[in-house]
Amino acid sequence: MIGRLVCASVAVGFLLASAAVQADENATQKKTKKFLHRGPYIQFGGGIHHVNGVSGVDGNISGKLGIDLIEHLALEAQLEGSRSAERFVLTFQQRSAFLRGRVKPFVVGGIGFGRVTRNVGTPGEKGVTAVALRLGGGVDWWITDDFAVSWDLTYAILTNGLADYTSSTVGLRLGF
Repeated sequence: MIGRLVCASVAVGFLLASAAVQADENATQKKTKKFLHRGPYIQFGGGIHHVNGVSGVDGNISGKLGIDLIEHLALEAQLEGSRSAERFVLTFQQRSAFLRGRVKPFVVGGIGFGRVTRNVGTPGEKGVTAVALRLGGGVDWWITDDFAVSWDLTYAILTNGLADYTSSTVGLRLGF
């Protein structure tokens, strides 16, 4: 429980710091920028995830649909599923970047729901749905103003007795 509170506190701190950085940079913003996408984007990727209390890792696929609102702030929906299709999580989240230029580290935090359909306890039970909280960070490497390679590491906290998990994903991001 303390670990979850620490994770949540750190994520909130990063999000507040990102808002402060954005407010400061808005005041001194230059007219010409490179590797600055504004508007909608899609991202697809894959990677691995580890469920707490379970040995080994499983493959995952992930898709995001988002919009870059201002230089350091995006809102997105992320759908992630395990390779074995026993688990998926949909979260609506805020993504806050910290630097300008080609390489942009970011933090992400959001809320949504998850569903597990295998090994849920009661025989004959078809699945369990739970509230999900996702916290994490990563880095985007921009190749052009509208195309980037992205890596992220997130931790998903699930309610309703479902095990939390950690996910690492590499993907391609395309802006419109």
